[in-house]
Amino acid sequence: AEFAQWLDEPVPDAVLGASIFFDSRPLAGDHELHAALVDEVAGRLPGARNLLGHLAAQAVDNDPPLGFFRGFVLARSGEHKDLLDLKRGGVGAIVDLARVHALAAGLTVVNTRARLRAVAGPGGLAPETAEGLVDALEFISHVRLAHQSRQQEAGLPVTSWLSPDDLTTFERRALREAFHVVRRAQRALAQWHPGQRRT
Repeated sequence: AEFAQWLDEPVPDAVLGASIFFDSRPLAGDHELHAALVDEVAGRLPGARNLLGHLAAQAVDNDPPLGFFRGFVLARSGEHKDLLDLKRGGVGAIVDLARVHALAAGLTVVNTRARLRAVAGPGGLAPETAEGLVDALEFISHVRLAHQSRQQEAGLPVTSWLSPDDLTTFERRALREAFHVVRRAQRALAQWHPGQRRT
């Protein structure tokens, strides 16, 4: 009944709950209960236009940190001043994009790469868009993990914020391109309505 309400009358808490639930995996107890619930809800998702619309809006809300001329947009103040966020508009944005496309297709797979590849093709994402997002995810994740490893080795708090000055010229150029791939996919999703082919 709770999930049916999420599908039929989505509110902000429902959108958050759905995002968490559809990334869940069973850890203990009867795994068949989880599988049955996921299958039941996923079967109704392609027709849940309101919820999909909210999830799509959420997926395009986390802008990649790129400016008008494709320069990096850094935090202007606070503890992260002059730093770049690799999570919100990078890894997190790709996870959100993959989730909404997979749910619109009624798929129950939860791995982001698997989701992107599963929706590539007729009726889903254009294959080059899907593969571009997979490549962007892998590169941004690599940069993020390398940065966090350096933080840990230095005894610093581990975060997803880094200075572009800590990157090589190649990494900065590739990171800008990865963020641009995310931005293009978000713009395409912003023009999409449930039931249409996604590009």
